[in-house]
Amino acid sequence: MNEIIDVIENYVKKQFKISNVTNKDTQTKILDRIKKQYTNKDVDFKSKIKFKRIISLGKKRSVAYFGDKFCLEYYLVKYFVQNISDMQNKGLANMKVPTQKILNYLDNSINSHNFTIIRFDFKNYYNNLSSEYIYDKFIKCFKLKNTERYFLEQYVKQVPYCFAGLSTSNYFAEIMDSYLEEQLENEFNKIGNAVCFHYGDDFNIFINKKLKKDFSLNLILSIIQKIFHDKNIASNIFNKEKIHTEGDKFTILTNDDMPITFNFLGYEYQIFKNNNKIDYNYGVIDYTINKYKQNLKEVISQYKNNVEAQRIVVIMQTHKISYPNPSLYNDDKNISPRFNEQIKCLKFKPDKLNEKTKYFLKNVIFDTYKELNLNLPYFLKDKNENCKYNLYNNLIKGKFLFFKQIGGINKQQLIKMSSPFDINKNLNDLSYNEIAVYLAQKTKINY
Repeated sequence: MNEIIDVIENYVKKQFKISNVTNKDTQTKILDRIKKQYTNKDVDFKSKIKFKRIISLGKKRSVAYFGDKFCLEYYLVKYFVQNISDMQNKGLANMKVPTQKILNYLDNSINSHNFTIIRFDFKNYYNNLSSEYIYDKFIKCFKLKNTERYFLEQYVKQVPYCFAGLSTSNYFAEIMDSYLEEQLENEFNKIGNAVCFHYGDDFNIFINKKLKKDFSLNLILSIIQKIFHDKNIASNIFNKEKIHTEGDKFTILTNDDMPITFNFLGYEYQIFKNNNKIDYNYGVIDYTINKYKQNLKEVISQYKNNVEAQRIVVIMQTHKISYPNPSLYNDDKNISPRFNEQIKCLKFKPDKLNEKTKYFLKNVIFDTYKELNLNLPYFLKDKNENCKYNLYNNLIKGKFLFFKQIGGINKQQLIKMSSPFDINKNLNDLSYNEIAVYLAQKTKINY
């Protein structure tokens, strides 16, 4: 196992490339400064973290970030989440897990005469979640090297809360969220057959009993109190969490409310009676459909006189794209298509897709050409849903493009796919990763 400073040195060298720091003297000075800081154990996370206001989903919120990408503190945070095995094992929130839980529960338990769906989230969750508390309650027990433990303890002392925007915050919060989910599920299972699932600070509980709002709320609050305010934890920085309880922020739905419609993680679920039996369907929300269609129309319009470029666009837009090491691409940003993330759970239960989603997946490519008043190109003459340019067929069969030189699309194939967009561009002189980024940008898969 490499020493921590060796791992950090590799991070710094990658950052030189990203930031285009090519001067050897400058590189040497930066590395020497970071190594000296590491040797002296001289860290000040607090002074290195900045804050900015952003608009996310129409709401203003504050996010934290490192203003200096060449300080030891920035690389230690990267090290914490990428090299401490116990933290890696906890993992980050995965949208596939709660979606699979919902579908399994609806398949196996929704036919109960009585059921309740409880949904709630927290107020300003990350900024009220004590990193020191989570460290004392959970992370302190992890298998840590002495140096790892020292720097982590400095971090939680200097950065008291899990400020949104920091990768450590995502990991710390997920450790707490997973434990809360487990305890909620355990307590509600004492009442009936229950399942709890979360993504970030959004929580859902399904149970095959009819429960009242006051009872459910009081039970949830008592569980939260025990978990977030454990008297055995000696942390000086306390959690300040509060859940939304007003209006539609804390919702409780029962079988008396059918038909029921709710959204979670970009999916719309409907529960209804069908021939005196309870049934359900699901699909993607209108926002996802409209965003994909608009993006597709823009990129097809851009190449309306270039049929081969259109063909590559359609291939890229209708397949799952897999990058084995996304951090190599696009300045540490994953350039895998956002739409892939938003629809990948549809293949779990294709027979339960709602008609709107089915129609969209099967016809969006053809409808796009129609709306643009463009003739269908030769490669779309076959309207059979089993053709290789059909989004529905490729999704259900799990067809994907694997961008890796060995075992996937090799460099010559990648050049062939990229060349229609600019016949004068010399792609042979570019690296594999550079061509992959170029292709992603031209086909707008990361809109």
